[in-house]
Amino acid sequence: MPAFGGSIPQQYNGPEVPGARRLFYSRRDTALLLDKTFQGGYGVLKAGTLVCLNTANNKLVPYVRLDHDNDDVGRAYLMSDYGTGDAYVEVSLDESRKFEVGDSLAMVRDNSGSPAYHDLGAITAIDRTTYKVQGRARITITTSVADANFTVANKANVYVKTDAAEPYTGADYVLDQDIDTGYGQDENEQAKANGALSSVVVSNAILYMNSCPNYDSAGATDLGATTDGQFLILK
Repeated sequence: MPAFGGSIPQQYNGPEVPGARRLFYSRRDTALLLDKTFQGGYGVLKAGTLVCLNTANNKLVPYVRLDHDNDDVGRAYLMSDYGTGDAYVEVSLDESRKFEVGDSLAMVRDNSGSPAYHDLGAITAIDRTTYKVQGRARITITTSVADANFTVANKANVYVKTDAAEPYTGADYVLDQDIDTGYGQDENEQAKANGALSSVVVSNAILYMNSCPNYDSAGATDLGATTDGQFLILK
């Protein structure tokens, strides 16, 4: 940024843009908050994001909504069709940083307008070297499926499994501030997805529903919350 007179450093005020949406309708200092560690790879997560506990490592990951067409940050879309019985799935190198060996993985696809799910079991290996010229990473899974319809055309994608039953995801908390968990890797193939520390809302809060980017009614049920107009009430 060039200097416009005077000595440097100097302050530059950029153009005015709409401010961040307010999350709390009630007073933040009366809410029950809990400090948590977030898994890396999901980039910037906005305040209000519903999040889940990854029991494999006790880190938090973003909640994935039931509608498989929602482009939730928790998802990683397949870069190649899953072949029936394959012991692996392939995602982009950058997206692969959302996952760690030991995580349990779930897969979903479009099934004539409705989702079809599969529990892939635990990740046993992530190969980011063999196929890097194609920009792909291969994730080795524990449980294959005899279904050749988990294809790119059917919007097949994977995410960290955080619940034992379909859809294998369930909201546990609400993030109360913007955080940066990192994303992808640098030119030296070193991970930039280092995770983050933050507090989350547990209860005793009234939040603006429209400030929760991945809200759905199933997530509200998981949280034990009630809704009233534009408000999400955590008791």
